Formats: sequence, C-alpha cells, structure tokens
Amino acid sequence: MIHVPAGEHPAVYREFARVLRPGGWLLCSAGGQAWEGRNQDWLDTGVTMAWSFPALERTVAAIEAAGVVVVERLVAVDALDDETWPFVLARLEPD
Repeated sequence: MIHVPAGEHPAVYREFARVLRPGGWLLCSAGGQAWEGRNQDWLDTGVTMAWSFPALERTVAAIEAAGVVVVERLVAVDALDDETWPFVLARLEPD
C-alpha cells in the first residue's frame, strides 16, 4: 500500500473487502507517520520509486471503514536502513 497514492487507499481497502472471502485475511504495509516522496534512481536501478502513506491511525480507520476488522498491528525492520515499518493484519468477519 505504501506505493499507492494515499488518496486512493480508501478505495483500495473497499476493493479488498469486496474480494475477500468471509473470514479472509488482509496484511497491508503502512506508514507510521504521514509521508510522500520519491527516489528517481531507486537502488541505483534507474527506476523511480514513489511512496505515499497516511499516518497509521488513518490507515487503521480506512481499513475498518471498509468493513475489515483490524486484528493486529505488526512492525518489521527494514534490512536496508534499520528503519521500522508498521503492517496491519485485518480480517473480513465470517458470515
């Protein structure tokens, strides 16, 4: 999700909710703080990489507004720079 423009996140979460089976799981990358940026030469590949994410609480709210229940917030350490990145584990309620 961190590579999808933040303004499009609610629509993406609604689409996830639409295609998940009842009881289905969703694991999404998130940002801790709101941020947007780009790197014109990501990892010296000549390829532009873009990031766009709202603060974590806004991400959680958008997932829940789509009808998916947040079960857990996880944190992963990026091996490239030792930054920590949140993930959100959520589930569409069973029928």
